[in-house]
Amino acid sequence: MTATTSPLISGALAGIGAVKIPRHLGLNDAPVAATPQKKLLTVSYYLVGALVARAVYKALQR
Repeated sequence: MTATTSPLISGALAGIGAVKIPRHLGLNDAPVAATPQKKLLTVSYYLVGALVARAVYKALQR
């Protein structure tokens, strides 16, 4: 199980972390945070990934 019961919250937190953390670790954040569009896409990918993972998990439980 994830840290939260909501895939939306998990995906959003993971996406925000992917955008914010690289800079603090001394990594190049240009691939995910160079423009507002890249930031939005990065967070969106994590949101969609969390929703798909939840759907697959539920389907496999049947």
